Amino acid sequence: SQTGRGALALNADVTLNTSGKSFTVATSTAAPVTVSTVAITTNNGAVSFDGTFTTAGTATSVISTGGAQTYTGAVTLGADANGFTSANGNILFSSAIDGTTENVKQLTVAAGTGTVTFDSTVGSSGTYLGAISISSADTVYFRGDVYASSVNATATTAVTHATSSGGAVSVTTTGAQSYTAKKITISGAHTVKTTS
Repeated sequence: SQTGRGALALNADVTLNTSGKSFTVATSTAAPVTVSTVAITTNNGAVSFDGTFTTAGTATSVISTGGAQTYTGAVTLGADANGFTSANGNILFSSAIDGTTENVKQLTVAAGTGTVTFDSTVGSSGTYLGAISISSADTVYFRGDVYASSVNATATTAVTHATSSGGAVSVTTTGAQSYTAKKITISGAHTVKTTS
């Protein structure tokens, strides 16, 4: 495995030849990582970012891995289009995801046969994300409230809207919502509504 310590800024495409090993950016002070309109690619390994993770620029930032992706700190979407893709590994966002511009910053996630988990809020009532699309996963978990222009989630097995303890999770969009899976779970007072 490879471990980086300290703040990390990436301004050009990066390929990590991990050969199945993991790549971790971790510090006791949770140093930030900023990627500016770049692609981070691994062949088979996993990537893990313990600090805050920020995309920047007006084009596209893409993280593409053969293995799992873990984002422990808050994620800020500054790029207009943001793709997180794993061949078949789990993708976990442990903290809040937010955008820098209302209804603009798009989030696309694809995990193949892996699980996609949003453990905290996605977007905010003050800054909705743009379109959110989860195009492939075995299971998708929304464990925090979601605010976006639209949400489209496709999973083989299940899409679940609930906290880890089964509590209510709301999804608020200004456009369409679509969920496709064998099982769709909406917990408690879960709210799906359209606002303008």
